[in-house]
Amino acid sequence: MSRFYINDSARPGARIPAAEFRTKVGAQSDVLNEAQAIARGRKNFVTRPQGASGAYWRVVADTTISNVGLANPKVWCVAELAMYDALNVPLSDVATPIASSYWSAATTPANLNNGSFSGVGSSWYSGTGSNGLGEWCGYQFSGWKAVKKIILWNYTNAWYNVGQVTVQVSDDGGSWQTVKSFPVSITASAMNELNL
Repeated sequence: MSRFYINDSARPGARIPAAEFRTKVGAQSDVLNEAQAIARGRKNFVTRPQGASGAYWRVVADTTISNVGLANPKVWCVAELAMYDALNVPLSDVATPIASSYWSAATTPANLNNGSFSGVGSSWYSGTGSNGLGEWCGYQFSGWKAVKKIILWNYTNAWYNVGQVTVQVSDDGGSWQTVKSFPVSITASAMNELNL
């Protein structure tokens, strides 16, 4: 059976089998084919936004909630959480709410973006046991998003609010990168604007 050879430019005077050559350049050919498909309009070209960006964004409680000495459930409660891009477009309106835990079926992360501030049944409550510390809530997006502003509305009762939060971003929802930390007001129904 005939074998075909190609001169090996890395080794003057040497030749390599054509099959081996095709294996070596295969990866480069894949990149070229991808670029050609984009250039011909057969595939969308997606660029990553500048600055901090990711498909997952969350706000993490850095302190315990303020009702630790009371008999009430020791949970962090967020009435509303909204995220915006640099043009003030509300990104969270088309995202999936996510959270570390929730207290009951009436206080799931779905309540983070329902436009209501009336408490149980319309707000997100973290699970019990941690006094809020380390609990988090946020959003999963369909692709990379560069969040530039977050509005965090505290629950109507100041006993359920934390005094400091950290904003984090992730590509996969498992490995997180810290963007910035903020002190937040624990006043009942306080609106905290977090600018990134």
